[in-house]
Amino acid sequence: MIALNMDAGVELFSGARRLVTDRLRNDLLAALMGIPHVVLDPGYGKIRAVFADYTHRFPTAGYARDVAGARALLDTIEAPMARPASAGAAS
Repeated sequence: MIALNMDAGVELFSGARRLVTDRLRNDLLAALMGIPHVVLDPGYGKIRAVFADYTHRFPTAGYARDVAGARALLDTIEAPMARPASAGAAS
């Protein structure tokens, strides 16, 4: 069941160029997938705490207090450079 949910999340996010969310699971998945994103905390403090302890380490992650701040911050976060194909990979 967890793998099915993870696969669905990866498929959903795979076409995303940028993301603004207030859900912890989306913050974690976007960070792990290298998707530029900004997370908003709906007021419980959980997302802010996880960002401060963990996801702030990802160069593609940001935290904002409101949507206007998220939009401004998202414009400063860049996607990681694409990795070149390995020399031994088949074409």
